[in-house]
Amino acid sequence: MTLQMSEQTRDIDVEVEVIRKKVRLKVKGETRFATFYADDPTLTQHAITKAIKTINLGDNDIRLVISKALDLIAKEYEKNTPEVVIDNPEPKIYEVVIEDGKPTFAVYDGNEVKFRTIIKGEKAERNPLWLPYPRPIDYETDQALYNEVKAFFKKYLWLSDKRYYDVLASFVLATYRQGDFDVATYLFFFGPHKTGKSRALELLQLLCYRGIKCENTKLAGIYYLSDKFKPTHLYDETQKYNRREYAEIIEILDSGQRRPGVVVRLEKDENGNFKPRPYEVFGFKVLAGRDPFHLSLTSRCIVFHMRKAPHRMPKLRYSKAVEEVKELRAKLIMYRFKSLGIPLPSIDDSAFMDDRNAEVFEPLLAVAPESVRLTLLELGKEIEKEESEEERSNWEARVLNAFLNVRKRLLEQAVKDEKVEVNKIAVIDVAKELDENNPKSLATNVGKVLSRLGFKPTRVGHKAIRAYKWDDKLIQELATRYLEKNDLPSYIRNSASASVSTSSQDVKDAKLVNQAKKDYEIINADVADTKNQKEGRCQKCGSELKGGYYKRDDGSIWCLDCMEKEEQRLAILCELINTPMTDEEIIKVFEHQSDFDPKKIRYFIDQARRSEYKPFTRENLMEVLKA
Repeated sequence: MTLQMSEQTRDIDVEVEVIRKKVRLKVKGETRFATFYADDPTLTQHAITKAIKTINLGDNDIRLVISKALDLIAKEYEKNTPEVVIDNPEPKIYEVVIEDGKPTFAVYDGNEVKFRTIIKGEKAERNPLWLPYPRPIDYETDQALYNEVKAFFKKYLWLSDKRYYDVLASFVLATYRQGDFDVATYLFFFGPHKTGKSRALELLQLLCYRGIKCENTKLAGIYYLSDKFKPTHLYDETQKYNRREYAEIIEILDSGQRRPGVVVRLEKDENGNFKPRPYEVFGFKVLAGRDPFHLSLTSRCIVFHMRKAPHRMPKLRYSKAVEEVKELRAKLIMYRFKSLGIPLPSIDDSAFMDDRNAEVFEPLLAVAPESVRLTLLELGKEIEKEESEEERSNWEARVLNAFLNVRKRLLEQAVKDEKVEVNKIAVIDVAKELDENNPKSLATNVGKVLSRLGFKPTRVGHKAIRAYKWDDKLIQELATRYLEKNDLPSYIRNSASASVSTSSQDVKDAKLVNQAKKDYEIINADVADTKNQKEGRCQKCGSELKGGYYKRDDGSIWCLDCMEKEEQRLAILCELINTPMTDEEIIKVFEHQSDFDPKKIRYFIDQARRSEYKPFTRENLMEVLKA
């Protein structure tokens, strides 16, 4: 290439010789300054300085010569190297792949994949942290690719619940579209020694987008890798982290599940001063360990309860596995090219009761084939149910149950003595309910739990003992999470809205409950002295009294059969009260009975709302009702 310039009295001929990136300029057939590299600004400046000293040209002239020479170099380079225009405003995706044994940028322009060695001044270099990707190749359909990923896991990993293979396959695809999600899914492989935890991580490392195992990586490296490369992190043997590392790993994992997912660290600058440095740690992550992980983190994971395989699985040799997944990885990187940035399908996650569970499954449901989404939804609902049952047996649930039991005893005392304070529950009394022998050691933890649950602190008694205020509305909210329905006081459980808030009203309700029990108390024949007793007949049905009988609060005497029917009716009403039925709908249920009376049914409905008496199962009640 030859470049000509004019300078007032003479012409300057500049010959440009390009050998790859090496450039040599000649003026009037003579080499006047040294060779330099076109993409290195420092060497270019060095060439300019040397040229000014050896050639009788001004600084600006030399700069113009080199600038035009660089333009010619760029054009010549474009002719000989396949590439895409990096200044194109259209969105592009690129990844370092191995092409002809050398690292090259594979760039997707929306239609096809092209290759070049430099993008935005960055050279294509093989990163040793993750398995390099081969040249991207196309695949038939997303469903076919999904099936290939799932089959690979089924070949080398045994899982007791086959639905978790769908979780793994969906997770792998979701990692290649990390930029499309605001919430990342975490997996946690939990189980004893030799149950396949490490193997699961090895398989995920082979297939996930930029899978990196982090157990041997320093924390500073984890921050850097997350911020620069956005990989899929895999943490094995989580129980081995020391106390400081554990705390920082928890911080990374807690912050990294939701965007923006930024962790700020203090680092020294060139002057030795500490300055805050933000690191983006958002991304998909996998953990494995023999011990339960941090509670707040476990709830953010899909937990795999690993068991030992009932038969021997195929050997997993890394070198052979790399060759086996080479074609699959080529398809997965093409999946990233074709899918990243494409609008996600709308997913109906209304089946989930907990927003966190819905978020954890959201990326998987978005990338999974439509035929698999129902399976994932069912699995998610089962996991949610198991978590709910686990919550009802944890420490918070135990403290809440003890809190309710103490309040129940206070209500019983208040029936006899209205001066008893029932709306302030002493912490020490709750601790005694949990452990009579050593309540003082529990009191501090009990107080923390009650505060965490949302109860307001107060003081009770002339000694100002630490206590917490009773809150009906809060109890109802907590009950759905921590308690079985029958653990609640009936007047709260059956009430449409918790309106009981004063001590006098609590005592009144307690008295009504006790009075209802007295209404059905069995008395001996020699206790009552009424006309009906002397006549020896039931005032309800007129039949002859034989054996025991009931004396009601209105003085009437009923036979055992009549009172049993009333007890059954009350039990049925207790059951119906707990279903979403109005009073009028409940009354209609009893229309077919011979002694039907709407006013009497309303009376029993009122009693049922205050009664905890349920002597029959639901099935037996329905049989009685039909009879």
